[in-house]
Amino acid sequence: MKKILLSVAVIAFVAAIVAGATGAFFSDTETSTGNTFTAGAIDLTIDNESYVTSTTTGQLIASPETSWELSNLTNQLFFDFEDLKPGDVGEDTISLHVNSNDAWACMAINLTATPENGQTEPELAVPDTTVGTNDGELQNELKFVFWNDDGDNVYEDGESAFWQNQTIAQISTAGTVALADSSGTGVLGTGPIVGNTERYIGKAWCFGDMTLTPVAQDGDGKTGTNGPLVRGTGISCSGVSATNITQTDGIRADVSFTAEQSRNNGSFLCNPPVQPVPTTMTLLGSDFSGTYASYFDLPWQRSYPETPDTANLSDDVQLTSLFATSTGDVHVRLDDDAAITATIDTTGKTNITLRYDRRTESVAAGDFLRVEYSTDGGTTWTNLENVNSSTWTTQTWTLASAAENIPNLMVRFFMDNGGGDNAHIDNIVVTGFGI
Repeated sequence: MKKILLSVAVIAFVAAIVAGATGAFFSDTETSTGNTFTAGAIDLTIDNESYVTSTTTGQLIASPETSWELSNLTNQLFFDFEDLKPGDVGEDTISLHVNSNDAWACMAINLTATPENGQTEPELAVPDTTVGTNDGELQNELKFVFWNDDGDNVYEDGESAFWQNQTIAQISTAGTVALADSSGTGVLGTGPIVGNTERYIGKAWCFGDMTLTPVAQDGDGKTGTNGPLVRGTGISCSGVSATNITQTDGIRADVSFTAEQSRNNGSFLCNPPVQPVPTTMTLLGSDFSGTYASYFDLPWQRSYPETPDTANLSDDVQLTSLFATSTGDVHVRLDDDAAITATIDTTGKTNITLRYDRRTESVAAGDFLRVEYSTDGGTTWTNLENVNSSTWTTQTWTLASAAENIPNLMVRFFMDNGGGDNAHIDNIVVTGFGI
């Protein structure tokens, strides 16, 4: 008995040890806390350094009114000059910054007003016969040039010019210019503006005849001692040819810059291709108007796709006013497995649609009007509907792309029935978009 009890005690003890061990598996936990996403930024900021002909000395001077430090544009003006005289010039260099992300960039100038501001006696004597609110001629006499500058406000050898010797009216009409876009032909180079870099656009205007006289390239960018007051602008201006017709005239224009991310946007264009607005063209129109049963509209052909009970096309395909949608309205009546078929040339056309009015008369169960089309000369037919309805209904279908741009689209209305059952069809129109 002692041995038996001892054995039981041992078994109980071992069981306790095993039970305790089941709660002590090896384990480890690693935790990553505070995971975040933060969107980047494309924040285009601009500064401008401006010079203009002095109204008192006639010499080029700094223009603090049209210059500002790096900022977002609010009420700053690139051009804000009064009392212009023929031969006056202005020069600015715009600095573009796009934060830390590479970006495409575009520029546009939009002419918004050309006020006449009244007419002086010398102006009338030219004569100036335009007296409307926006009939000022200054828009045609101010010449502009823009270029890819290195930041020193001087047009130098090797710097590429654009909008060269253009009037503000011409620039406005030209639209947006690509400073940097996926075309690889942007004014600022073949790629995007690199983040955290500065790029410069030089611009100059001349009241009169402008000549580009680029200064030797010093390769230094802006140093503080190589600007236009020291080296000249690289632009010469002559007001000799100007006349009194521009006296008191004004110009108002908006200057805009746009920046857009280049990453994941590799096909961006400042001037994307204009998609033509498709023109809907009627390729077939049949309302079967005319004297009852006297003729049949071309290009419709009469036929029997299946063997009729009695072969008499004159009876089975008729023009009639029976069951017309309005008094005296002539349309087609089909009977006894007869059909009408037209061949339409859709060459150069897309988005082919078929529209028609239809109803059936006394059609037995299992008989119907079948509407279908073929794109292979009638070898195979695509069914649009099989219908048995005594109510006039207008139906419209857009056909599959196989019906586009082919010389022989065929459309068929087929009364699939025995004698005495009829279908009525009217106002059949096929249209397409011109490519």
